[in-house]
Amino acid sequence: MIAIRNVTKEFDVNKQKVTALSDVNFAIEKGDIFGIIGFSGAGKSTLLRMINALEVPTSGHVEIDGVNINGLSFNELRKVRKRIGMVFQQFNLLNAKSVYDNVAIPLILNKVPKS
Repeated sequence: MIAIRNVTKEFDVNKQKVTALSDVNFAIEKGDIFGIIGFSGAGKSTLLRMINALEVPTSGHVEIDGVNINGLSFNELRKVRKRIGMVFQQFNLLNAKSVYDNVAIPLILNKVPKS
């Protein structure tokens, strides 16, 4: 389960605080299909980046399977991230590799059996 608990995210822009997210709460259960929609600049990407701890909330926290990921060590967070798949808007493929190879690289690096 992914749970967003009272998450607020502020950025400093030109010496001013800009609130990207304010007191966001929701939970996604295993098997749920969940969509996030909104206007450009509404905070969608910021919210998604917090699920993988690429961004840290200004307040509140993100839970993955009941664990607050914002307080994890680098090694603990690395283990959690191995179970999270993300596709970014701006992504990079290795030109010398096939589509299959580009998709398989994370699986190979994590020693996932071919079966």
